[in-house]
Amino acid sequence: MSIITEYPIWFSILCVFAGLAYAGALYFRDDFNKNYGSVVALLLGFFRFAAVTILAFLLLKPLIKTITRTTEKPIIAICQDNSQSLIVGKDSSYYRGAYLNELQKLKDALSSEFEIRTYRFGDGVQEGIDSLRYSDPSTSFNEMFDLLSTNFSGRNLGALIVASDGLYNKGSHPVYAFQKMNTNVFTIGLGDTTIYKDILIPDVSANRMAYLGNQFPMEIEVEAKKANGESATVTVTRKGNTVFSKSISFAGEHAFQSIPVMLQASEPGKQRYTVSITHAANEVTYLNNTYDVFVDVIDSRQRILLLAYAPHPDLAAIRDAIESNESYKVDVALAHQFKSNVQDYDMVMMHQLPAVGGAGMALVETASKLAIPTLFIWGSNTDYRAFNTLNTGFALNNYRNQSTDITPTARSIW
Repeated sequence: MSIITEYPIWFSILCVFAGLAYAGALYFRDDFNKNYGSVVALLLGFFRFAAVTILAFLLLKPLIKTITRTTEKPIIAICQDNSQSLIVGKDSSYYRGAYLNELQKLKDALSSEFEIRTYRFGDGVQEGIDSLRYSDPSTSFNEMFDLLSTNFSGRNLGALIVASDGLYNKGSHPVYAFQKMNTNVFTIGLGDTTIYKDILIPDVSANRMAYLGNQFPMEIEVEAKKANGESATVTVTRKGNTVFSKSISFAGEHAFQSIPVMLQASEPGKQRYTVSITHAANEVTYLNNTYDVFVDVIDSRQRILLLAYAPHPDLAAIRDAIESNESYKVDVALAHQFKSNVQDYDMVMMHQLPAVGGAGMALVETASKLAIPTLFIWGSNTDYRAFNTLNTGFALNNYRNQSTDITPTARSIW
């Protein structure tokens, strides 16, 4: 520990001189000694000297510099693959028994010189390897490296040991994920390296969101190992109904295919689409023959309510004209039969409402209070006095309840 100041350290001598000058000038004069005695003068002079010296030294802005050294062991992170693919082969009993003992021995051997942190990864990342079940349906290296980068940022991470079969079906490629770690990475190769017959769906690309009534794309990736000359059928189902189906065939010992699909968003809400491919004989596993995709279908159409006093041929014409644009949906109802909520609509069209006798006036007032855009279509049944009380900014006065029939006439312009 040491004391440093923003000024040269020899300035502290001036602080001592300042304390001596104050003490001498105040307490070591002949008059003071005669009145109070030399003992009192000496005692008071000492306190004055100390106070002035300390205050003057504080003006130099002193700092206490301390250096603390803490020694910590380098950290080694052991990451164990906990996915189902590890126990697909014939040696699954080894990974449930002898392998766990060997992994524990490795941990114990390194713990004398290193701080050991253990993780298991697959569909997610959890700390600890004591409860390995090899039950995760997917493997993501990307999530594991993101967590380690966050947890050990600025720490002395000496090495990373990854025990896995290298099979991943989620996130970025492990080679690129390794680049996020600025440390030594060691791998323990697990699993069966023998290539078995397998037809699988490794990935499906689709929009997370689609609009009701529109089509949205989906791209299905199909991979086949040791299935030369065989065929399979790819299907997409929703709520048990098949919305797409296609037969494909494979050529070669290792084949890839990409199947583009266009689907119709026919129902709003979170929709689950199950992509599956038919099983082939003697496949090593059927767990990878299905893939679930979730798409949020949003109903973005504007809802328009067409309320009428009585049936009229114009109602169907207005509805058809508006619904020719897919962005709008029109509900037609008579005022005395309408039981829904006006607030569920983005716009209300009042056909001859409010009508004579106050019919529909409550619905008109409700739409006005909720500030819902409203279009009024007048007719012979409209109650204009009731309309004028709405204070819409427009009023019709001196109306005599007279109407004029207008009929079109076709003329040639040639």
